[in-house]
Amino acid sequence: MTRRRPKTDGRQMSLWDWPGDALAALSGAPVSPPVSPPVCRVAEVSLHMAGAQVHGSSRPVADDRPTSPAKRVSADRRKHEGRMGYEAGLSAELRVAQDYERRGFPVARRRWRGMGGEIDLIFRDGEGLVFVEVKKSRSFERALERLTARQIARLRVAAEEYLGTQPKGSLTEVRFDVALVNGQGEMRVIENALCGW
Repeated sequence: MTRRRPKTDGRQMSLWDWPGDALAALSGAPVSPPVSPPVCRVAEVSLHMAGAQVHGSSRPVADDRPTSPAKRVSADRRKHEGRMGYEAGLSAELRVAQDYERRGFPVARRRWRGMGGEIDLIFRDGEGLVFVEVKKSRSFERALERLTARQIARLRVAAEEYLGTQPKGSLTEVRFDVALVNGQGEMRVIENALCGW
């Protein structure tokens, strides 16, 4: 069964949809400055019917009904809290990076993302590397609880991928640290935290 592709050019329309100047131009009469042709609204109207779907999509098109104020406030609050959490995480990573640099570990990469996942901070330790996972929460205990076995596995896969970019490859000496930051901005670093995993 062959499916017809919908027309994607919104400017295709009949002669009846063109402004009078365009029809005059076709007849050879003098023409005023060009006016952009109106966009055909027939397709848009049919898409906004309840439950309508776009060709090739299994997702219903959103209708134009206004959302309730409570839903709008709830969505705005979630968006704001998500943004605040993101900013707090960046701030914690910056604080941890400053601490490591002060102790003589230069930053190799920040927020390195590979196919296996993301590594928050990577530092140089002589010939070796230190991979640091930063966790921020109200307390150190809650921050440590946020480090799951699944996340540790992703961190190890991402670290292996990063080591593939190094001259010594997997022979590079590495250490996995976890930096915990509480709600008051205090920091604890657990060096070689993932050696038993």
